[in-house]
Amino acid sequence: DIYRAGCLRDPASAYGMTPGTEICFVNVSVNKRQAEQGFLRRMRNIMAQSPYFSVVFPFAPNIKSRLEFPKGLRSYAVAASEQAALGDNIRFVCIDEANFFPLVTGSRRQVPGGSSTYDQVVAVHNKLHQRLRSRLNVQGKVLGYMLILSSSRFPNDFTERLERQAREEAERGEMFTFFRRYRLWDTALPGKFKSATFRVEVGDYSRRSRVLTGSETDVNEANVIAVPVDLRRDFERDPDGCVRDFAGISVLALRPFIARREMI
Repeated sequence: DIYRAGCLRDPASAYGMTPGTEICFVNVSVNKRQAEQGFLRRMRNIMAQSPYFSVVFPFAPNIKSRLEFPKGLRSYAVAASEQAALGDNIRFVCIDEANFFPLVTGSRRQVPGGSSTYDQVVAVHNKLHQRLRSRLNVQGKVLGYMLILSSSRFPNDFTERLERQAREEAERGEMFTFFRRYRLWDTALPGKFKSATFRVEVGDYSRRSRVLTGSETDVNEANVIAVPVDLRRDFERDPDGCVRDFAGISVLALRPFIARREMI
């Protein structure tokens, strides 16, 4: 997106802003250090190896806190708050590790008359979405967008709620959200994992995740996934934790109060 914006003679004018206005590409994470050390640093390293961003459309190498490009384009990292990127003209927002933002009960930051729980990622997402709408709305179409990234944690996490919303919108013919859930081995380079697999049944409300041996008679095949044999020892030691961290599937809890749910 920075490349595409840089190809425009005057990006601000093209997006309906005053000519020469700065346009920002913002990365938001749980804290500023995480935002700088994660997404932004990786993007800087990728761009440093690109002839286009090194020669044709280079960023300022002496500025370490952000990426400054010609034509008023800039990319930087901020900590998660409703004041993130306050006053800036945002074209693109990346919210990283969205499921790890704090959820505070009885917070003073909650809106009066609303829920007593302050969900930080929801507040940040809504505020930045409103800012995109106010800056880049052209006849009902927003010329910017948000990228939400996170590992899965628990059922009804923020990304799961967004997935549900996306499916409901798609059923109405409203294609506003692109959603993908990947397993670790789905995005790995060819040859990284062995081709042989073993079977794991993902847990639900009535039972824990488990590595299948073939002798079970009560298997829910709809919940079975094939996992590369490289990860078998890890799954045998901590099935629920590995289902979450490697397979990208949320689980009820890593250390539930009642561990043997199948006995209830």
